[in-house]
Amino acid sequence: MRVTHRSSTRNYLKQMNRALENQQKTQYRLDSGNRFEKISDDVSSGIQAMKVQTEYYKAKEHYSNVKTIDETLTSAESAMTEINDALANVHTKILKALSDTSATNRDVLAKEISSIKNQIMQVANSKYAGQFLFSGSNNYGAPFTKNEDGKLQYNGIDVDEIQKRDDGTYFYNKDGMEVTIPLNEKVYMDIGLGIRMTGNQVDPQTGFDISYAGPDILGFGKDDDGISNNIFNLLDDLEKAVKQEPFDTTATGNLDTKLVKVTDEFRTNLTDIGAKTQFLDSMLNRLEQNANNLENKLGRLTGTDYVEESIHKSTNDMVINSIYQMGASVIPLSLMDFLR
Repeated sequence: MRVTHRSSTRNYLKQMNRALENQQKTQYRLDSGNRFEKISDDVSSGIQAMKVQTEYYKAKEHYSNVKTIDETLTSAESAMTEINDALANVHTKILKALSDTSATNRDVLAKEISSIKNQIMQVANSKYAGQFLFSGSNNYGAPFTKNEDGKLQYNGIDVDEIQKRDDGTYFYNKDGMEVTIPLNEKVYMDIGLGIRMTGNQVDPQTGFDISYAGPDILGFGKDDDGISNNIFNLLDDLEKAVKQEPFDTTATGNLDTKLVKVTDEFRTNLTDIGAKTQFLDSMLNRLEQNANNLENKLGRLTGTDYVEESIHKSTNDMVINSIYQMGASVIPLSLMDFLR
């Protein structure tokens, strides 16, 4: 069989183009860090990579949501811890005032109580990421204010007038009618469970409640004896009681007993928030590990194996050099001169 120069040249150029193409693909994988440029280059890996990438983005979104909730909760816990620390010694100091009823000691105690009230007011109106921590769904203004008598208000309603329904919503009575406390709806965030609705209500098993109602934190309403259940108002009553002349030890003692009770309830809420932060910390670790695993899997599907590609590059270089050398005997001299 006779092989013409034209046929040999055509085959030679075909082999050369293939070798150069392989070299180009290898160099792309080395430079870009990607195993392939188009899904059609590796359909099986490409389809798997798309699925893993979707899972990865979801995992990152869930992690971000939980991280935001966790940071908000941690800020709320820190704020409540600050209030708890402020309350720690009030009971002891009141007991001292009840045993040493001198006007001077009582005046000092009244000033300390006033300072604690101001601190609680400031902390209760604290923010995180632009959102009030204890305002429910209110983000239009400070949730806690004082009325003209110096008593605490929540979203514009006196806390001593606030009551709670069985479904957990708050209301106050106005002209014999129950009026829901404004701007105190629950705010839910998806933590990866997929929020579901029951009617127009979020299923609490699928969404995480990130809102904290001030009345639950500091207390609301009055007891059967007409004593406030709110920490701030109790401190206000105690401040007035220790300054009153003549000093009424019985009334002051009753207020102190109530303060101890509501402080214990406050610490129960603090413990509850602490438990939630621990739960979210655990979830964050799990989500972070899941995202890392998905990222590693995605890298294995789409990323370049630099050791393997370096070997390919060396092989491609050898092949191209061999083809160049072979060309001297395959292609006429005039054409070789042209290629050079």
